[in-house]
Amino acid sequence: MDQKLTDEQAQAAATEFEAGARMSDVAARYGCTTKTLRKSMHRVGYDSRQRPRQPKKMKPPMVKKLVDLYESGLTHEQIRTETGLSRYTIHYALKGLGKPRRYKVWANRDGYQYMTIPVSHPLYESFKAMRSRERNINTPVHRFVMAEHLGRALMPWETVHHIDGDRSNNAIGNLQLRQGRHGKGATFSCMNCGSHNIVAVPLPEAST
Repeated sequence: MDQKLTDEQAQAAATEFEAGARMSDVAARYGCTTKTLRKSMHRVGYDSRQRPRQPKKMKPPMVKKLVDLYESGLTHEQIRTETGLSRYTIHYALKGLGKPRRYKVWANRDGYQYMTIPVSHPLYESFKAMRSRERNINTPVHRFVMAEHLGRALMPWETVHHIDGDRSNNAIGNLQLRQGRHGKGATFSCMNCGSHNIVAVPLPEAST
């Protein structure tokens, strides 16, 4: 039965819908169709389209997979291809985790991947400060991933090396920060344990 709603009922239904209830559930409670419910809410000044869409709830394993794919340097579109999730779900899931959106990635003829840094990214201004003029900020993905890891834009003399030699593998665990130019096919590692976790250690002050 398709029952017409009074203004009071329409207002109450709009409140339920705004709180997150499904349109079909609210319509069933008031004994009307979803079409009638939308018209009734519109009559009292509520547009059902104005409620923010709710992102799909994900289980912890899928959340971890999203974060791992993001940390590996993939864009939202690439993550969508890997997971089959919608762009909307990926965007809001990562946004809730403090992961800014990444845009299209392309590769140059040397195999290095590049991307445009979105204006909304927290590091946009620091990257912009390194440029001499206004323009779109395109940067190698491996430098961008390292900058996100450090929380700052890289200095011009800093370089980032792919440990396994694969220029498309931009996972932070495969990247090594260096100073100056670095050769191909070599990486810095501890001669005793083989660890790549190497940092500069200040020399002790010379005794006087």
